[in-house]
Amino acid sequence: MQTHTSNKIAAPTTTAFFAQSAARPVHAQDQRAHLAPEIDAQLGAAAQGYSFADVGVTPLPLGAIQPKPTVGVPSYTAEKAAAEPAARVVDTEASDETTSESHLQVAPLPLPGGRHHAVLLEENGQLRLGMRSEFTTVDEMAETLLDPSSPLKPDQRTVVQKVGDKVRELETTLQALKKNYDDLKQQVIAKKQEARVPVINSYGPTRFQINMNSPAYKEYNKLVGKVGTAWTEYFDFQTDAVVFAKEMIIALWDIGSDFLPTHLMPAGEIFRDKAFTGDPNRYTYHTGANDDPIPILWYKRPEDYPSLLLSDGKTEVKFGEQFSVSGTIFHLDAANRPKVGWLLQKVSHNESREGQQALNRLLIDNDVAVKKAGNFVKPPLGDRHQFDGDHVRDLGFGGADRASNYWPLDSTINRRAFTGYNAHYMLNYRDPTKNSHHARAIGGLIGKWFIVKGFMNPNDPAAPDEGSAAGGTVKG
Repeated sequence: MQTHTSNKIAAPTTTAFFAQSAARPVHAQDQRAHLAPEIDAQLGAAAQGYSFADVGVTPLPLGAIQPKPTVGVPSYTAEKAAAEPAARVVDTEASDETTSESHLQVAPLPLPGGRHHAVLLEENGQLRLGMRSEFTTVDEMAETLLDPSSPLKPDQRTVVQKVGDKVRELETTLQALKKNYDDLKQQVIAKKQEARVPVINSYGPTRFQINMNSPAYKEYNKLVGKVGTAWTEYFDFQTDAVVFAKEMIIALWDIGSDFLPTHLMPAGEIFRDKAFTGDPNRYTYHTGANDDPIPILWYKRPEDYPSLLLSDGKTEVKFGEQFSVSGTIFHLDAANRPKVGWLLQKVSHNESREGQQALNRLLIDNDVAVKKAGNFVKPPLGDRHQFDGDHVRDLGFGGADRASNYWPLDSTINRRAFTGYNAHYMLNYRDPTKNSHHARAIGGLIGKWFIVKGFMNPNDPAAPDEGSAAGGTVKG
């Protein structure tokens, strides 16, 4: 389980976030429909054995996340509408954008592997909640986890199914609120046009002004107020929905962090066998048993890990050497040192990453520098110099969240695990029960053993493409 910024979720194996989204009528004006906290009731039997006592979704205050609207204008008031030039009708497109998608709401996600955000996105007229690295809907994340071949327990599947159901409910409500707002806005435009009268001008083109005594203007004025209310309701619900989507994405990631890559493959593909691409005449393929590991290229070379300079400005520490910062001893256990012949097993882990977060903070707060392009730079971690605190032996390959398995690493190399290595590194292997050959992404080979035969270079793509050699050993 991972620990995240505001809500720490106590759960033995996974987390689930649900909030009561009461049926919200399109014209409700009395209060915001907070997506809050009847979590046990929402999950029902799936909640048994989990603790949700401290879990809730607190909606952000209005305006805390500024939208990037594709329709309408915020704070649409009668005064603003009346002040528009008489010859101008309210613009039906408040944005100059011509692209097919636009973010309406954004909330940062505290997940590894890059800059991720929970977003509400309008895509070809449809409102979708999802995660932005490349846009992936929460639905797609849930479908990937629900694939029959994914290694989820029954209670985890129930939680994921409820996440998907709740997201679809929210998206339907958002679509209804948007339609209500759009319809009212079009009525305002029509009534404003109806209330205009021409002003005769013999020295130039005909201009128009609003006839404020006309019945159409009175109706227009009432509609302007309704548009403002509809926009506020729609915007408020956007904000709540994205905060809620953020918590649901975190919950899904906690369940499937070992096999949910940042750029998701189509549903379940990571767990499915592909067409065998090997050549049995040239290569021997392996079962992935402990005594018959599958040979792989590992994505992090020992030489990619930089030297560190401690706060005294004199002590340089090379990769794997022991050093101490504020009483914490950093070193690499022998089992965590990458090398040719290194044995690794792909596992489902329950580490929280709390250790990693604390170690990151220790290096930053104690003025440790990291070597980059021949110079020592600070801070040693973060976007400024593009370094992450790395679990040298990945948690998904049996590593521990401890100082004995930790070292800074260039973020581009470290994040290969999330940008292609787990999802797209295809390996041929042999199924001993059927004596048949198959291929599958390394991230979907839970329980299999691997042996490192070599290392990728820093400028290589995120996933190796070895063709028929992938997973094989040359015969003879």
